[in-house]
Amino acid sequence: MRIVAWNLGHQTNERPIREGFEKVIAEIKPDILTLNEYVHGPSRTALLSSLAQIGLRYVLVSTQSGLNNQVLIASRTKIVVGKVKAPSISKAANTNFLHVHFPDEDLELVGMRVPAYKQAGQKDAYWHEFSQIAATVIKRRIIFMGDFNVDPARRYIGARQLNQLVEAGWHLPSPEGPWSFISPRGASSRIDHALVSPSLGIVAARYVAEIGDMKLAGTDETAFSDHAALVVDIQI
Repeated sequence: MRIVAWNLGHQTNERPIREGFEKVIAEIKPDILTLNEYVHGPSRTALLSSLAQIGLRYVLVSTQSGLNNQVLIASRTKIVVGKVKAPSISKAANTNFLHVHFPDEDLELVGMRVPAYKQAGQKDAYWHEFSQIAATVIKRRIIFMGDFNVDPARRYIGARQLNQLVEAGWHLPSPEGPWSFISPRGASSRIDHALVSPSLGIVAARYVAEIGDMKLAGTDETAFSDHAALVVDIQI
């Protein structure tokens, strides 16, 4: 099964999605697609229609609150809203977190984006609570996937907690590809990840920044986003 997570870089605005988006998704061929830093609204009718046309006809979107962005999850099979709650640090933590269950596959997914908190105390509180949440579901067939806003290989807040979860048995694949995010000045980092429970196998993981002449991520206006798509193939 192929799961794709992609940060669209819409921040807090219902920005237009660049023409050709559905072609990109069709080329990647996901069974499940989760979009983060996404903002839902009336203009998304065309997006939902195009997703349905390529087989992703079941769609759920996280709660909307104020100027916080959201998470969309689309699937080829039925989706049911789950009960795993986001860390209670802020409203942004809630709107950027969506837990769903796929009954046909007995699989759970949390599409997520860790908010870019400015204060170290908020970041630390988020990751402390997230670690507790993960510990309660480790025996389930579940994946947390999206923009973690942290590189587990660097000394960032959140990296220690992620590595402790790996020591506890979680899988955290290191995707192929040099980066998942690139800033306007060209600085890059690896902050999009999948945390996979021990009962699921990982076949492959990679960052996709280009497909043919289509630029998924980059610093110029032709790119769809400043984040590459995270593509993870799992064995269920």
